[in-house]
This record gives sequence, structure tokens and C-alpha cells, in this order.
Amino acid sequence: VGHVEAGLRTYEKYRPFPEEINRSLITSLADIHFAPTRTAWESLRREGVPENKIFLTGNTVIDALYSVVDSEYGFSCRELEAPDYSDRKVITITSHRRENFGAPLRNICQAVAELTERFQDVEVVFSVHRNPKVNVPVRNFLGGHERIHLVPPLEYTDMANLVSRSHLVLTDSGGLQEEAPALGKPVLVLREVTERPEAVQAGLARIVGTSRREIVKAASALLEDEEKYADMARGFSPYGDGEAAGRIVQAIEFTNGLAERPPAPFESMPAAGVATAGDPEFGPEEDELFFRQLDERIEAARRKRRRLSVATFDLGSADQQRFADAFRVVTSHMRETDTAAALEGGRLVLVLPGADKTQAQRAAGRLVERLSRDGIDSEVSVEIKTYAAGDDEDEEGTLSGSDADSRHEALEA
Repeated sequence: VGHVEAGLRTYEKYRPFPEEINRSLITSLADIHFAPTRTAWESLRREGVPENKIFLTGNTVIDALYSVVDSEYGFSCRELEAPDYSDRKVITITSHRRENFGAPLRNICQAVAELTERFQDVEVVFSVHRNPKVNVPVRNFLGGHERIHLVPPLEYTDMANLVSRSHLVLTDSGGLQEEAPALGKPVLVLREVTERPEAVQAGLARIVGTSRREIVKAASALLEDEEKYADMARGFSPYGDGEAAGRIVQAIEFTNGLAERPPAPFESMPAAGVATAGDPEFGPEEDELFFRQLDERIEAARRKRRRLSVATFDLGSADQQRFADAFRVVTSHMRETDTAAALEGGRLVLVLPGADKTQAQRAAGRLVERLSRDGIDSEVSVEIKTYAAGDDEDEEGTLSGSDADSRHEALEA
């Protein structure tokens, strides 16, 4: 049994339901696991899947996407011919997840109505699921508006080409979270958690949940600020390069003794980072985007009266290869709730939700110890900042990779 798209996890059984449960069950049944990303690969390894049974292939959804998008494509759903794709900003919207039934979906509809009224150059295409729990409220809230097009569920080629001609995507769909970034379209994720964190970590998508206020705020920023829009509309995919199917075929052949070597693993960037040192695709704007999102996470943690710690690893003058190697070490030891970013100037930032100063020191100390074993100890110093509910910066501390006593103290803590 081979599992395509293996290793996707939220570690929350009912979000999304039933996919999270099904994916975990299939992992226990599968003989070969085709992980689309480094994050998925690492999830499988943490769950005890042998390394020689996992192949990092990218996702076949990107293969399919690149094969069907065509600037000359004619829609089979005639209602998709109505929007003005040239002179207006078309927003594609889908929402069908069970967890969004009821009040969350009503909030989404109210946000869509407010955005359409606020921005006269916006048109909306809402692909409406046939489930009455979706269809009825969406049509009650949004039906009859001249710039809101409520269309039936779309076949794949129509949806792919609609996204390619859109300005922005709002969705709770997992697939669109992968497809839209590959086409250079920012995504606002209408969920509280996602099993596809790579686009969020890369600054190509943002989780906004189902709050009317947050949806309107995030979408308005992208509609009004060209620089913010450009930050998210960079047109690359952390999920695949169009060659996943070929890697899967080669992996099957290798496993069965029909090929001499396994496929080269898919890598869109080192692990799941935001930027890489020396890469011209990433610059100071990336740092600004990351810290803007980090500020939002700190504020959200305070509202929920939760701690949040941030460990910044400074690798000094490490070259690009050593920087990438260090980043892989950091991300391979992350918890499911952590996120990491590689920023300009040889800095790695690890965000640790729920961690106090001692816990953050312990985590950072373990990583410094691992980096020492990998021969880059002398390059590393670590600054830790902890934020508490309702307070400004609460506590801070510094570890030095060249200071064995500091490292030992952190490990003992």
C-alpha cells in the first residue's frame, strides 16, 4: 500500500474531520509513504515510520495544476464568464468544512458582503457547496448582489483556471491552500489550524479563522496595500514542482528492486523556512512580513492569556550551506505547534507557543548541543524572549554556542 500526500497533520482529531483521522489510520496501513513536504516527512519520522519507507516527492496536486492552467482556457461553467477579470479584483471563495457550519459560515458571509460594499473594484466568485448547511445561509446572505457570483461546485479545470485569473483566494479547502500559492495568489485560510503550514510559514498564506473582523481586516490590507500584496503573491510552491508523479514512480520501482537508486527528494527551500541566506528571492521585506505576523501571534497569545517564547539563533558569518544545515536541525526538532523562519543576516527564529523562559532555554539548549555535534557550535548564539498575557516583554535571556557553561546550564534547566 502506497500513501500519496502522507504525513499531513494538525494533531487535532476533529480539525479537519474526518481527514485528520483518515490520514493517521492510513499511515498505520501503508508500506510506502510519499510525503509532499519536509514538514510532512518529519511528522512521519516522529511517529516512528522508518526513514527508508518515506520518500519526499512533492504533491501530485501541483503536477495536475500545472497541466490544466491555460490563459486561453474557456470555462465550462458559463457563470464564470461574467466577472471582469481584467479591470476588477476577483476574489475566489470556498467554504464547506463541517467545523465552519453555523455561526462561522455566517461570519464569513458577512465579511464577504462588507468587503464587496467597501471595495467597488472587487467582484466575488463563491463556489457554493450543495450541502444545505452551506447552500442556504450563503444564498440568504449573499444572493442578489450584482458583484457576487454564487456558482455551483466547480469541476477541477474550471476551479484551477478561475484561481489563476483571481486576485485573492479565501478558503477553508486544503487543496486550494496548495494550488493558489503556486499560481501567485495570496490565500487567507478560513480555519483556526491547517495541516498545510508551509505556505503560512513561507508568507504565501495567512490563517485568519472565521472572525468577520479578522477576515475584513486581512483582506482589506491586501486590497489596499500593493506592497503587502506583493509580499504574498510571489508565485512559487512549497508543495511541489510538477514532478511528483515521476518521483513516486521511481520510488515504487526502487522499493521493488526495479530501479538502482531512489528519487532525488523534492526541495523547494530548506525545510519549511521563510527565507534562505543569500537567496535573491528573499530580502528585508521578508523579515518585515515575518515580524508583522509574529507581532500578531504575540497579541493573540496575550488575548488568550497564554505565554509565547521566541528563540533567535544568530549564526554570525555562517555560509549559505551551514546556514541551511542549521535550519534543518532546528526544524527537525520542532513540536507540531512551533514555527520557524530563516531570515536575512544568518538568523533563525523559533516561535514556541505556550513555553515559559525555562522551557524555551531547555529547547534552545538542546538545539545548540545538536548544532555543536554538527560542527557549527562556535557560530551560534541564542537570544530568548518570553511574552506573557497582558504584559510587555516578560523575560529574556541569552545563550552562547561558544560558552559551554551556558549551554550546560540551559540543558540542565
